[in-house]
Amino acid sequence: MAEVDVEFEPFFTEYRKWLVRQAQALCGDRHEAEDLAQSVFLRMYCRWPTVDRPSESCGYLKRVLNSVFVDARRKAAVAREVSVGELPERPAVAGEVEAGGAVLHSLSQLPPRQRQVIFLRFWADLDVVETSRVLGCTPGTVTSQTSRGLRRLRQLLDGGRHDTDAGVIQFTQSERVFTTC
Repeated sequence: MAEVDVEFEPFFTEYRKWLVRQAQALCGDRHEAEDLAQSVFLRMYCRWPTVDRPSESCGYLKRVLNSVFVDARRKAAVAREVSVGELPERPAVAGEVEAGGAVLHSLSQLPPRQRQVIFLRFWADLDVVETSRVLGCTPGTVTSQTSRGLRRLRQLLDGGRHDTDAGVIQFTQSERVFTTC
């Protein structure tokens, strides 16, 4: 196992922060993003000896991230927490709102399936067919969820941040904090 550790460590160091940012865009919570990233790297580590080209593993990381996210959601649906009458107010943590701007905040308010589709289509830069393959649904479902998600994002964002005539959300450079590999 020492040989795997030596080969895996630079990969982990290079992609850790990037993967946490991607996971946060997907789930909307920094702590959950850390857990997701840890699970992704654990899966990658277990399969590391079978990876042919470690330098080209970015796409595989995205796919494993989505799988881990879906698995976590399915498990959470089975083991739900008990609801209380009133939720306590949670103050914003310094830097939390600025980190992703209005788009990240709005993205976190989308339903999980729409958030997944928007994430995969626009942040992970997958086309409709690739997105449908990753999510295990039809291309038509991806198209409809994309449309609904973008419509909801337009509603959530203030009037100066989107182009209503063209129907396209325009991200400023500071809002697109998530980069591709």
